[in-house]
Amino acid sequence: MKTTTVARVKEIIGADGWFALCEALPDKSFTIPKTATPNHFLSAILGIETANKLCDELAGDYMTVPMSRHRQQLIRADLAAGMRPLLIAKKYYMCRRTIERERRRMEAENGNTRQISMF
Repeated sequence: MKTTTVARVKEIIGADGWFALCEALPDKSFTIPKTATPNHFLSAILGIETANKLCDELAGDYMTVPMSRHRQQLIRADLAAGMRPLLIAKKYYMCRRTIERERRRMEAENGNTRQISMF
């Protein structure tokens, strides 16, 4: 099983398809199927033709979709507003640990960490 690169996926599905994928599946990993059926999540996000083009080129490859910058900004705004990480995770259909990781990044950038780093 190979891991695909962002550049390769963008080349196949185009920039618009890539941004749609990032918005719909931020920070998710999956294996690209051999074919995309009409009810497959890739077909719902990209459209059946584009999803099948991706499947034809990269079937069986492992793919991790990064968090989009827009979604990251929304998460950071919710954190700054005082929203709890668990509620933010439910709002964006993400793992709570991903939100906590983003909170730690945000605090490190601002220079106010809650705890000293042990490592």
